[in-house]
Amino acid sequence: GAGKISDSYLSFGSASIFLPLTVVPLGAKRVLDVEDLFLKFDKKLRNGVKEQFETMWEDSNISQCLSALECLREEAPDKSAVQWRPSGKTPREQLIPYIVKTLQKKCSYLDRQNIYQEKLFDEYVPRVMEIREKIGQIVTTRKIHLELMEVHRKQLEAEKDRNSLFDEGEKILDLIRE
Repeated sequence: GAGKISDSYLSFGSASIFLPLTVVPLGAKRVLDVEDLFLKFDKKLRNGVKEQFETMWEDSNISQCLSALECLREEAPDKSAVQWRPSGKTPREQLIPYIVKTLQKKCSYLDRQNIYQEKLFDEYVPRVMEIREKIGQIVTTRKIHLELMEVHRKQLEAEKDRNSLFDEGEKILDLIRE
């Protein structure tokens, strides 16, 4: 009803600052999903603020609520200025060291993975080369066998031709003798 607050009023949080942090390696197989944690925190924060506003609208007089909102609007007329934070930095500036640290962890994890993959590569290259050499020998042997089979086939054809000529010759001799 009139006391409901939509999410568009609470769009101050954004997961875009956490995009480089989506997966943080913690160990051999455990992974921390920072974006998921941020979305859970954001959802709880939004729900808490909405509940507070809804209870305020339900429990209080509307004129008091409107005057409270008017006071809040007067206190913060210029939203372009940096909002107060204990460090005096913007949220993005405050997160940069954590983002850098997380990216450094990612880089070290990827470096370890790269070293591991290189070890695997170095381990498998000699075996692959042996297999390739054996395949080359098999291909060479097969070519030799195919050539020998072709020579044998030609010899069989020549023998057939010789036998057929011999039979023809005997027929001719039989005809001549008759």
